[in-house]
Amino acid sequence: AASLGALTPAQWLRDEYLIGKEKGLIQ
Repeated sequence: AASLGALTPAQWLRDEYLIGKEKGLIQ
């Protein structure tokens, strides 16, 4: 996330989820 202050919790969770998928941590 570029700016945590600009993200809502839901957006942050989605961002973390997508990053996890990219890294192959979430199948």
